[in-house]
Amino acid sequence: RCFYCDFPIHVVGEAPGAAAAAAEAYGDLLGREMSVVAGAFGDSIRACGGLETVYFGGGTPSLAPPAVVAGVLSQLDAHFGIRQGAEVTLEMDPGTFDKESLEAFIQAGVNRISLGVQSFSNEVLDVAGRAHSATDVQVAIAEVARALERVPGSSWSMDLISGLPGQTQDTWHETLQAALSHRPHHVSVYDLQIEPGTAFGRWATTGSLAFPSDDAAVASYKLASRVLREAGYEHYEVSNYALRGRPRADSEEESPSEFRSRHNTCYWARAPFLAFGQGAASYLGGARVSRPGKLAEYKDWLEDLETQGPQLVLSDPNAGTLTQREASLDQFLEHVMLALRTSDGLSLAELHSTYGPKVCECVVEAAGAFKSQGLVHRTGPPHDIRLALTDPEGFLVSNDVISSILNAVEED
Repeated sequence: RCFYCDFPIHVVGEAPGAAAAAAEAYGDLLGREMSVVAGAFGDSIRACGGLETVYFGGGTPSLAPPAVVAGVLSQLDAHFGIRQGAEVTLEMDPGTFDKESLEAFIQAGVNRISLGVQSFSNEVLDVAGRAHSATDVQVAIAEVARALERVPGSSWSMDLISGLPGQTQDTWHETLQAALSHRPHHVSVYDLQIEPGTAFGRWATTGSLAFPSDDAAVASYKLASRVLREAGYEHYEVSNYALRGRPRADSEEESPSEFRSRHNTCYWARAPFLAFGQGAASYLGGARVSRPGKLAEYKDWLEDLETQGPQLVLSDPNAGTLTQREASLDQFLEHVMLALRTSDGLSLAELHSTYGPKVCECVVEAAGAFKSQGLVHRTGPPHDIRLALTDPEGFLVSNDVISSILNAVEED
């Protein structure tokens, strides 16, 4: 496990065949969950044309045998349908795959790869506890780019982390330039979050490892925004950049990049989505339901699902503890928070229709103070005016803007 990672994991040991057997058994669990959920949603999703996106997230799904990934995709198609041209993403780490397995993943239906590079510096990778080297990174990028060249409509993304121990502004700039030399279709830049229970969390508490300061983190964020935008990337979400294509001939405005993550855009737009497996969270019927993060507990939850039926994924376990006003405020906060993470911003028309004119007026008034500071601006066509955070200054104070908006609505 990397020193910053708090994702759910399950240790399978190093015995020959143990990892493959564990992956196959886990695939069977996913199939059982899909079967129950399909009883409630399969027909309606098929009637809408099938799944628009599929995302195999981390951990490190590229450690699974390609046959397991192929089996999961086959079951998804059988239960819900996967529409033609769907975006199918697999997270992969350098050093966890070779040419043969990469080709097998693509043959299974993967057409978008998210490559967990994090850094091009061996020193920084070592300090972060990454299992791969800078050489592994170069090999992985070359293999991914070569393999996807022959896949119509395919793309690949690169993950980078700023704020890692040992990282300076100079080495961070070198990492950004190294990333750009490969011209990925998409780049995700995450600021290091030190989570309790991780190795970094323990070392930060004891002071045994020095981490970059908050000022350095701000400088790194601004540097990434400037360098990537100057290189032709659209900064379409707080942490995400997509390579721009050719501008439309019939419009003076730049169109959204075709390389935006369609799957993650679904999250930010609060569209419903399915989820399967240990630690996964679904959003169906307005209920956000997380599966247990430990495998044994997930198996128990799955047995409950098979006994109780799909209503288990339609019932928010926290809903009964909230008053109607608290639940409404939670929904409003999530709406504002997710919309303001994106460059598209918060639609005033949608606010007006969803929460009424009074709430909409409160939001506009609360955002006005930040607009005068150059942190919020209005965007969008006349029929759909939106409030959006400026880049990078507004994105850096997003929590302050969102808190002010929520306080204004609560007090009204």
